[in-house]
Amino acid sequence: MVPAISNYEGELDFTLKFNESGTAKSVTSTFSEKLTKLFCHLAKTTPTGILVKKEPPPGAVIRATAVYKKTEHVAEVVERCPHHQSEDTSDNRSHLIRVEGSQLAQYFEDPNTKRQRVTVPYERPQRESEMTTILLSFMCNSSYL
Repeated sequence: MVPAISNYEGELDFTLKFNESGTAKSVTSTFSEKLTKLFCHLAKTTPTGILVKKEPPPGAVIRATAVYKKTEHVAEVVERCPHHQSEDTSDNRSHLIRVEGSQLAQYFEDPNTKRQRVTVPYERPQRESEMTTILLSFMCNSSYL
């Protein structure tokens, strides 16, 4: 199965929000609205806002899967490069996307396609916040194609 690459908010009006861009050295990621592309530092935490207008059903999860944006590569599986995998001693060394700060994150690999995903249970936003924030880390900037 090839994941969709178009934006679709669905019945929950699901939207991702990233921190405003900045130029300070402490900024770990920048999102370009024009390119609809996230630029991030290797293995640095990227706060990712999950905004929904309708509450998801109980047991809903947030799923992150890496997909090549170009149409001609969308069917290819995004893999972490062998160099960065070999330097990593974690149980999920082959996973390009990690969820930080959650003991409930689960990592999966489809046995047929080898496509990887990470899931984390949806949690309501903190009081007086409009969105839930999950912490993603991208473990390689030179994915293996």
